[in-house]
Amino acid sequence: MIRALAIIVFLTWLGPLKAPADVLVTRPDPLPNVGILSDDIGVPLLIDFNSDGATDLFLDSNSGVFSAHFASGNRIAILSSPPPNLGGIIAGLDFGSTIGSSLDPVIPIPSLRWYDGELVTDPEGSLFGDRRATAILNLFPSGMSGDVISREAVIPFEFLINGRQHYGYVELDFNGNSTSPYRGGAGPIIGWAYEERPGVPILAQPLAVPEPAALSLLVFSLGIGVLARRKSRMEKPSLAEVKSHYG
Repeated sequence: MIRALAIIVFLTWLGPLKAPADVLVTRPDPLPNVGILSDDIGVPLLIDFNSDGATDLFLDSNSGVFSAHFASGNRIAILSSPPPNLGGIIAGLDFGSTIGSSLDPVIPIPSLRWYDGELVTDPEGSLFGDRRATAILNLFPSGMSGDVISREAVIPFEFLINGRQHYGYVELDFNGNSTSPYRGGAGPIIGWAYEERPGVPILAQPLAVPEPAALSLLVFSLGIGVLARRKSRMEKPSLAEVKSHYG
């Protein structure tokens, strides 16, 4: 019983960290802080999903807007604005959502779709991509707007490698883990991941590394397993005891 419990605890600890073999995960260290008036305001976050030296997605934090830039041919998920607006706000999906050619969130969202971005014409603005999606967050006198306020979420992204579509996401945590005066509108980027096989959807899973408490739980569970094995060996009767019992 104790041994079975140890195995269950161990597998539970491993669960959130397990990723399919064809999913490449990146966890920056230290975690960059992004968003409205974030700790790292003005510091560009350049995301290279496949580590080929080329920027796939650029997240831009400044005093009033948190937006995304990328190259033509790539797309980001948005929640469409009502007509006649052709754009929308960048979507934040829950863990468990499937990101592929068709987006499959945990809870259906009718306005969810892929977006090619608006064309950026000024040279400075197109430094990290000639397309822009505005915005992940906006700051107005009346408050903030966006789909990722005060929550953990993933931003779906579709990008090209050698002309073929790949699917990935960026995980952010805007649950108030920031010194920004606009709590809920800033926080750390936990990491990003993408599916290495072209055209194959990716399942959005938490990318966070385990907390010290989780590591302690692992050590505790392994200790239980060791004790269980020792106890099992100690309870085994010797050969002399067996012979004595059966005469």
